[in-house]
Amino acid sequence: MGERPPAPGGTDRRLVSWKAIAGYLGVSVRTAQKWERQRALPVHRMPGRRGTVYANTNELDAWAAAGGRAAATWHSSRWLLWMLPAFAALVLAAGVAAYRHRGEAQPHSWSFTAGALEILDEDGRIVWRKPLPPQPANRFLSPSGSHPQIQIADLDGDGANEVVAGYSAAEPLESRVECYSATGELRWSYRPGRRVRTPQEEFSHSYDFRAVVVIPGRQPRLAVAAVHAVSFPGQVTLLSPAGEVLAEYWHSGPLTELAASDIDRDGRLELLAGGTNHAQRSAELVVLDPDNMNGCSREPDEFQFLDLGPPVEELRLVFARTCFARHIGSRRNRVSRITAGSGQVSVEVEERPHAYPVVYHLRYPELRLAGIDVSPDTIKAHDELFEMGVIDHPWGPRDMAALRDIKILSGPVDPLDSSS
Repeated sequence: MGERPPAPGGTDRRLVSWKAIAGYLGVSVRTAQKWERQRALPVHRMPGRRGTVYANTNELDAWAAAGGRAAATWHSSRWLLWMLPAFAALVLAAGVAAYRHRGEAQPHSWSFTAGALEILDEDGRIVWRKPLPPQPANRFLSPSGSHPQIQIADLDGDGANEVVAGYSAAEPLESRVECYSATGELRWSYRPGRRVRTPQEEFSHSYDFRAVVVIPGRQPRLAVAAVHAVSFPGQVTLLSPAGEVLAEYWHSGPLTELAASDIDRDGRLELLAGGTNHAQRSAELVVLDPDNMNGCSREPDEFQFLDLGPPVEELRLVFARTCFARHIGSRRNRVSRITAGSGQVSVEVEERPHAYPVVYHLRYPELRLAGIDVSPDTIKAHDELFEMGVIDHPWGPRDMAALRDIKILSGPVDPLDSSS
């Protein structure tokens, strides 16, 4: 399918498919579809549930001549010839305006290419780019990856998207979170971390940025997760749209995953932070209230940070380790992804050292355990270790029962209670 030949004796052509329509207009398919939604591009559909789209070239010409607005089909070739100079002037003016305002295109997505952060508009064109220092290995992932490192949103309500980018320099390891205007001008810069100490040790101001998320609202806020470069202190910072520090929550262990969701359905968003509890070497989920978060998690004395105040948190859940996570490698697991869906939060726990996932489904409104999904690879790895004599039993019901042993370190709710 595509472009059909003109009807005998006529000048009109029928273009069938979005590709043919977009090619005739000289734009991307995405742009043509946007023009149909927003600017009444004259596109028709065949009857049926999945009707094929088509357009007539004379209608497209008339639409373009009218400045990209809905227009009646023009049948008089004499009228078209008379209007052609005006049409040409209009198209030229539109092209000049597009050229002049290209730098003001809205940031829509991003990519990391050749050592530079590229901000793209909705048509995939580069709006601006910023060279970055060498990054730690595997740091910049795709936007669908588990670590949200770039956020694009209208933070100040002026109708233009700001870009918030967090990154780390590899040597020496130092992190920055920076906010840019739609045209790439630096608005503010924030360096996460500070010196903290336990009764046995003091930790330097050298932190590795991990995630940033926008907490929507009448006054949007930003949550930033960072981890000490060589040890276990973890920090979650709440920032204003202007980059001001509103609150800090400290944790004994890295919190590397962030998400925002109204888990208690009271109309206000909670902040969910996931990572590892260093003292227990186990995956942990922390629920914080952005309007009232502060202090430091309560830990055994040797892991307790001093001078940071008591913790202000809603809930802390620690997830069990599988047998092979307890016997090999780092002997720990971690929260690797948090997904807030319809009616539940899914927490993916990555079993080290081979990243085998176990997914916990926690039901709203109080994060009660609704189910556990164990990947076949996790079970296979467990049984291979049994065959090698590292583990004393094959995978079975006892292992599933052990996974249900979720510890509550703070908060009033028992996640094992499946009552409605």
